[in-house]
Amino acid sequence: MQVNCPKMDYRFYPIEEDYAVWLGEVHRFLILKEPAFFVFECYAVGHSKNTIAERCTAKYNLPESEANRFSQEIINEVEKLMATSDNNSSLATYTEAEPPGNALTRIQNCAVNGKRFNLLYGDEQIEKTFSPLFSQFEIHRHEKNVTVATLAIFKNEQKYYLRMNDGKLLCYPEDDFKQFHGEVYAAFLELIHGRHLQQWMGVFHASAVASEQGALIFVADSGSGKSTTAALMMAHGYRLLADDFLPLATDSPEVYPLPVAISVKTNAIPPLKKWFPDLDPEDLEDIKNGDEELHSDDYVSFLPISENSINLSPVPARAILFVRYDPDVPFSLIRESNVIMMNSFLKQSWIAQNPIAASRFLEWYFSLPVYSLVYSDTALLVNGLKNLF
Repeated sequence: MQVNCPKMDYRFYPIEEDYAVWLGEVHRFLILKEPAFFVFECYAVGHSKNTIAERCTAKYNLPESEANRFSQEIINEVEKLMATSDNNSSLATYTEAEPPGNALTRIQNCAVNGKRFNLLYGDEQIEKTFSPLFSQFEIHRHEKNVTVATLAIFKNEQKYYLRMNDGKLLCYPEDDFKQFHGEVYAAFLELIHGRHLQQWMGVFHASAVASEQGALIFVADSGSGKSTTAALMMAHGYRLLADDFLPLATDSPEVYPLPVAISVKTNAIPPLKKWFPDLDPEDLEDIKNGDEELHSDDYVSFLPISENSINLSPVPARAILFVRYDPDVPFSLIRESNVIMMNSFLKQSWIAQNPIAASRFLEWYFSLPVYSLVYSDTALLVNGLKNLF
């Protein structure tokens, strides 16, 4: 729903007795119940605190002192939120600096579904970090494809740099490699789908697989099993949409694929070994995440995606699952409240900071079933997820 008011730009979505609210100025989401939502709306359209308390007294038959206390409490919480902002934007800055002459000598020529792109790496470590993600799509220089684009990735003087084609050179701080890694994914999305980051409704730190019936989205903190879950489903014939970086369109909320290799951690090799025998821990090499050596539980190998996953067509979402591997739990799949799980989902989400994206996101999220998934038995996992399709 769209609300135009002189004081605050916000959007809201009603869910039974709750209201999911987006605060446009600071790009924050919150859940309110009545009469808290009534107080919020009065405050948002510019009513004074005294007027809000008086209206609460009349509407809810509250004692004057209680109406004053309650309305002041809600207003204080909203004002605290309005004093903060969601760090939801890129840390990139533009620079006129150019890489040294020998910085972009390592070239990886690739093509996905007839779309050709060339990755230019600045040094061996940058190449080892990113090239395995795309090695499945490497081609010879003389092969002809529909589109040619270039993505330059390098590091110089303790900063990371990224440039697409002949565009501006983007610079990222050295101490936030994860942000830079995500920006490389976002640039790749633009290469293959023709949309820059602000044209997506949102991007999620999630894995996803799909069938003809739709997509299942797996959300979890790093190391909790979402990539393993996606790889197991891919081994059973499902199409992998993404391993770690999942975009959602704004115009029609569909999940778009990011066809790169699955990053596999050492502790994920045992449950995957049966279906992917080439995953051999004795052959794994240590790579670096930025300047830091990866530990044994970090990404150390890459799993090529299946042939049916090399597909750029979008898929509507069917469910969101919060995944956790637990050796003491064979399999548990429990339907959860969207309201209760919303904050956990937002922690793994980047939502475009505009009213249309916020409204579409709320409508999309609350239209889907949400589950908690805990497992250790992979056969029970696969059978249980098949039932969701």
